[in-house]
Amino acid sequence: MSGLMATIQAAVHIAITSQKIQFTTKDDTHYHGLLASCFLLSLLILPMVKRRVYEIFLPTAGRARIYVLVCLGASVTTGVLQLLRILFRNIVFGRKSVRISIKPHAEDIVCAELRLPRPWTVRAGERVTLGVPSVGLFYLFQAHPFSITWWEENDEGKASAVFLLFRARTGFTRKALNCLEPDREYWAWIDGPFGPSSVHQCGSTRDLGDYGHILMVTTGIGIAAQLPYMKELLQRRREAGVRTRRISLVWQLDQTGDYECARDWLQYLLKQDDGYMLNFSVYDPLGKSQDTRKFGHHELITVYSGKVDWTQVLTEEMQKRKGKILSPHNVGFA
Repeated sequence: MSGLMATIQAAVHIAITSQKIQFTTKDDTHYHGLLASCFLLSLLILPMVKRRVYEIFLPTAGRARIYVLVCLGASVTTGVLQLLRILFRNIVFGRKSVRISIKPHAEDIVCAELRLPRPWTVRAGERVTLGVPSVGLFYLFQAHPFSITWWEENDEGKASAVFLLFRARTGFTRKALNCLEPDREYWAWIDGPFGPSSVHQCGSTRDLGDYGHILMVTTGIGIAAQLPYMKELLQRRREAGVRTRRISLVWQLDQTGDYECARDWLQYLLKQDDGYMLNFSVYDPLGKSQDTRKFGHHELITVYSGKVDWTQVLTEEMQKRKGKILSPHNVGFA
């Protein structure tokens, strides 16, 4: 009864005071008074809500234990399945488990090679989660996601080694650069591969090979996301599995050393390009020479000084386009 009387008196005082002043939440006194009023009002409402809610959930109280057990069972099942998947991917009797070796490049760029005990057919856009205990004790059970940049295939066409390309920032990537010696193998474990999404005829997503002309735009270390698609398209082109007739890569470097990390792979792609489908344009904003330079197989890598004129590039590509054009792009990432 005393609580009810206090609430009524407070409501009367609030009503009288609100007639004398103009209420605004910008005033701390008014704002805190509003909060106090809400709490007082809740003292009247909560008992009624509590009674109704209790009556609603009373019949299900006996089944709460079943719900908890079901959730616990689902969690344990998914955990066991993930553990089995990791063991399947990393352990093969008679072979070494996953081994990692790194090759540092300029500007803190790292190329990590993973030797796989159980090869699989890699698709462009796939990613794995990586753990390297040698980086530190706390990294033993940590998994870090990376996109697959490149892969080497065995006689069966499956990847016996995959390559990850990233720029060391902070945390795991910085630890990997500082703690792992170049060209030395370390034990590692992976989970995956994950992605990419499947393309169905009834869906809205189209396959990359359905486009006759593909303009790839990237900056800095973002080249790591474009390389696997070019590699896959060339392989499918030799098998007459795509409609693509021209692939143009426009790559603006963030730092001068970015080009070195992908140079060998670009050269390899050009040598595999029997139909002259590829055309690479590299822009170096920090370049001192104003001359245009040509490199690579058949001199199909053109290096310009300065930044990209995107309007001019798009206009030229539209004039040269062959069939439907697609422009996937990727900005530099770690």
